[in-house]
Amino acid sequence: MYDFVAVECNKKFSVVYGKVSCIEKVFYIYLISNCFKDDLESGAPAVVLDSRIASHLREHQKDGIRFLYQKLKDPGGGVILADEMGLGKSVQTISLIIALLKITVAKNGVFSKKYLLIVPSTLVGNWLFEFSKWIPSSRHLVFQVKKSSDFDKYLCSVRYSPIALLSYEMVACIGDPLMQVQFALVVCDEAHRLKNSNGRMHRLINSLDTERRLLLTGTPLQNNSDELFSLLNLARPGVFGTIGEFRKNLDGTNMCLRELMNDTLLRRTSEVNNQYLPQKCEYIFFCRLSELQRIIYERIREFITNDHLLLIDMLKKLCNHPSLLYQNLKVSCLFIGKLSVFMEMMCSFRECGEKVVIVSNFTKTLDMLETLCHCLYFRTYRLDGSIQQQKRMQIVNDFNSASETNSVFLLSTKAGNGVYIVLHYLTWNPAVDIQAMARIWRDGQTKPCHIYRLVTTGAIDEKILQRQIMKTGLSTVLEVEEIVEFSEEELYDIFKCDATTLCNTHDLMECDCKGCGLLIAERDATDFNEQNVSLAALLQWRHYAHEYPEQFESFKTEAGLSSATLNDVTFAMKIIRNY
Repeated sequence: MYDFVAVECNKKFSVVYGKVSCIEKVFYIYLISNCFKDDLESGAPAVVLDSRIASHLREHQKDGIRFLYQKLKDPGGGVILADEMGLGKSVQTISLIIALLKITVAKNGVFSKKYLLIVPSTLVGNWLFEFSKWIPSSRHLVFQVKKSSDFDKYLCSVRYSPIALLSYEMVACIGDPLMQVQFALVVCDEAHRLKNSNGRMHRLINSLDTERRLLLTGTPLQNNSDELFSLLNLARPGVFGTIGEFRKNLDGTNMCLRELMNDTLLRRTSEVNNQYLPQKCEYIFFCRLSELQRIIYERIREFITNDHLLLIDMLKKLCNHPSLLYQNLKVSCLFIGKLSVFMEMMCSFRECGEKVVIVSNFTKTLDMLETLCHCLYFRTYRLDGSIQQQKRMQIVNDFNSASETNSVFLLSTKAGNGVYIVLHYLTWNPAVDIQAMARIWRDGQTKPCHIYRLVTTGAIDEKILQRQIMKTGLSTVLEVEEIVEFSEEELYDIFKCDATTLCNTHDLMECDCKGCGLLIAERDATDFNEQNVSLAALLQWRHYAHEYPEQFESFKTEAGLSSATLNDVTFAMKIIRNY
């Protein structure tokens, strides 16, 4: 054993004495860190960070670490870090854990407390990478629990490896032995999967014996305020009262509840990162419904009247391609709106020589798109539910490091790093698509990003887009409004097919631009109908139609699609923010 001598770091603070082994001494010396300069000047409690981390942190990340440390440095705290994707929730979490570890080392000279990091199985590799990225000596710090028997091994190695990393599935697999151990901190990544307070996993996490709880999610509110309460109550059990009391007080006027939420939940949007990232251009292509699709659409609506979920599923597949419903149906993609546009886009991308990410939740759609990509001589990488966990990270790394510029990553999950991303499939929850888009427009990206959403106009695709817009407007988290279930009238509207409209969304906006590509301010328009508040955000977008050929051609060039005709695109929109 060796004495761990107090070492001064930039004359800001020193590490306390302790008795440690030689190998621990090396690691502890590595942990010697810098405080935030403004913390020292203001007299606020200093957050001890490794200098290698501190030198790369942005201001919002420093603020986040201060918040987490302030709320969790003493036992009994609970916090939800609800930053949008791409703002660095992982580095803030790692910094917090290191800071708490330092407290333990300062008091005891060794790692004596246990830390539990629970993540989706698909993200285990990501977290190992993040630890190695920010703390290169963390090979001994994190113990990955791959099977039930590994947990006993972890308990025997806490002195060297205080952090247990395991999946949600492994929590259920280990069961009672996990509940009998006290942890200094439990961290749950992608915590929105715990939104059901009656779910088994929620109950298991709630039963863990821990001094502190940290929930990480980019989507704390997905459908309704009950789900938000479930997360808040998991982070700080009992503090927010009953679900009935929470609903009653959630009107924005209860200052006590507002203070409690501000004390528990921290959320920043991607806007804080804009200044550090390259240009991001977003496009929505409204694609024509083919005559065959329209006929099948009406037939499905006619014969399926009671099973709404089945009807929604079938109509969504039909918008992608009729062969997803009728396997024996052989129809050239050139006759189908979205796939026709997709083919033209991929041809243009090939000319640009950049990597492309394609997202669709239907694996059969991915099969079809993968075949088309092969026909265009793209090299494809694919990640869906059939890929084993241990192979997932390798596939992502292979794509990111591929020397071939004409590479395509096909995803039913959301990962990968390219310049172009095509969302061939929209979900009811806008957070899912936002996360997919954030995968390419985030730290580390050096090139301008182009994000394309393909929407079948006048059909259920466009209704999903409109629902997304409405949900995005309601999801203010701290000023929550209830998102209700579908009414009969809404269901009728969702299932209705309008083959005559160029863009039903534009019709609802009552915008008179007719697709000229000019904003309201540029047209000197003052008569916009303010009643359509939920769609008002789209006034920040430029609108394009073939009726204005010169403007449409200019739009295609800006979108990187100058060689495409886009005849099956009836209407298009382009966002002008983030410039």
